[in-house]
Amino acid sequence: VSTRERCSVWEYANRLNSWVPFSTDHCMLLDEGITKGSPTVLLSSNPVVFVNLRTFMLRNTSNSVEAGVRKRSERGAQEKRSESATLMPFSQKNMNQNVAAAVKNDGKVLQPRAPLVA
Repeated sequence: VSTRERCSVWEYANRLNSWVPFSTDHCMLLDEGITKGSPTVLLSSNPVVFVNLRTFMLRNTSNSVEAGVRKRSERGAQEKRSESATLMPFSQKNMNQNVAAAVKNDGKVLQPRAPLVA
């Protein structure tokens, strides 16, 4: 990811509220600006689904999700289990649970602790 792409993503996020409604545009933004070459994270066009874009960028700007997975797979299983999960793509079942959680909590929960698949 180039510095220019990263900066443009930051500038865009800083013009938005902290909790950003997740739309196709945001998916493309994340895919092009942060997780290029990695699995796209939190794909959803459901207006109820939210993601804390700033938190996501803080975690994933210097190391892509892919790099995070690679590092974890190099470590021992116990250490891997004890770490907090990186944001990962998740299944429709998880998506449904997160949508329900978002509705219940005014749209402010969306950092799924998905199982790590390395």
